This record gives sequence, structure tokens and C-alpha cells, in this order.
Amino acid sequence: MIRELNAGIRALDEAEQLRRETESAIIRKKYGGLGAFGAWASGGIISSKTEEHAEAEAKARDLGIHRDSILWFLRQRLELCCRTQQEMMETRLKRELEKNRSMLSRSGATIAGDFAEFPPSARRNSLTAPAAPIPMSEDGQFPSQGLTEEQIQMFEQGNQDMMKHFENSLDKVRTAEKSLLEIAELQSLLVNNLATQSAHIDQLVADSFATTENVGGGNKELKKATQRASPAKYTFFAASGLCAFLVLWDLVF
Repeated sequence: MIRELNAGIRALDEAEQLRRETESAIIRKKYGGLGAFGAWASGGIISSKTEEHAEAEAKARDLGIHRDSILWFLRQRLELCCRTQQEMMETRLKRELEKNRSMLSRSGATIAGDFAEFPPSARRNSLTAPAAPIPMSEDGQFPSQGLTEEQIQMFEQGNQDMMKHFENSLDKVRTAEKSLLEIAELQSLLVNNLATQSAHIDQLVADSFATTENVGGGNKELKKATQRASPAKYTFFAASGLCAFLVLWDLVF
């Protein structure tokens, strides 16, 4: 689930990057040529941006900052979920280990109690009797002296159940450890993405302030340019005079 959420956030980030690049290309195409021609016609500096161009870039930048902030918020919440999931898995692993220890303690006490049910005389005889080679049955196995068939089956069944329980517990522990490693890797990735996106947002905010200052300076330059003589006006008057002279020349001659 956490990996799916991270993939969804990454898809949103990629879509936002594509939208931003497309919008920047549209703005450059819309205001690139016309802006330079308008600046020349108004007598301004050709390299300066028009007010509409700067406003469009500022809107695009503000929208990018807003969406980057949303992506940062989603990644921050997902990182918090990863941390909570990691704590839950660690608690679950500790409980499973404690459960296994208690099972071992109870199993040891049960085995000791079962052996304590044998008659004291049999135990005393087994302790005081001299060590002798243990006879083996015809099939090569040790004989079960002093134990009934029911007791033997009970011990075998208990051993099998205990082995199954420990195998299941070991599988659970391995699964929990694997999940913890995956969560730790994903959490590290999210932390790095958060740091990168925070730096990107700070850069966008700084660019936005710089753009605002540049727009103010550009407006002042435009006002100064309108007060100066425009080369477009001189060109228009010269072309009009030349055309009028040619028309009169044709009429007279």
C-alpha cells in the first residue's frame, strides 16, 4: 500500500513537471516574438519583457509553487505513515519474540512435569544402577522402557506441534524483518525527496520575489521609454512622407 501511494505521488510529480514545461513553452511562443516587436515599436529595450509576459510567468510560477507544496505535503504525510508502520512492525516483532520465549518456558516446564510422573523407585533404580549398554530392538531403535504407547505418541505429537509453531514464528519474524527493511528504504527515499522538493520550493519563492522586483523595474523602464522619441514613429513618418512624395511625383509627371 505504501509503495502504491509513493508511486501515485511520483506520477503526480511527473505530470506536474510535464504541465510546467508545456506551459513555459506556450508562454515563450506567445510572448517571444510579439514582445520584442512591441518593445521596439514603443521605443523600449528589446530584451525587456512586457507586462503581460511577466504577469503570465508570475501566474505560472505561483501555480507551480502551490502544486509543489501539495506534493510536499503528501510526501510528508506518507513519510509519517512509514514511520508509524515501522514502529508497529517493531512492536509486533518484539511481541512475537516474547511469545516464543514464553512458549519455550512453558514447554520446558511441561516436559519436566511429564518426567516427574514416573515412580520414584524407577528413577532411583535408574540412578543407582550401574551403567550398562542400552539394548536396542531388532529394527535398530532404542526401546521405550517405562513409557506407554500413548505417552510416546503424546511426546511425538508435542514435538511436531512445537516444531511447526517455531517454523511459523520464524517465518513471521523473517517477514517482519523484510518489511522493516523495505519501510526503512522507502522512508529514506521519501526524506531525500522532501529535502529536494523543499529546496525547489524555496528557489521558486525566491524567483517569484525576483520577478516581482523585475516587473517593477520593467514598468519604470517602459515609462521612461514612452517619454523618449520612438524610432518606430520616425520610421512611420519617413515612410509616409516618401509614399506621398512618390504619389505626387506620379501625378505631376
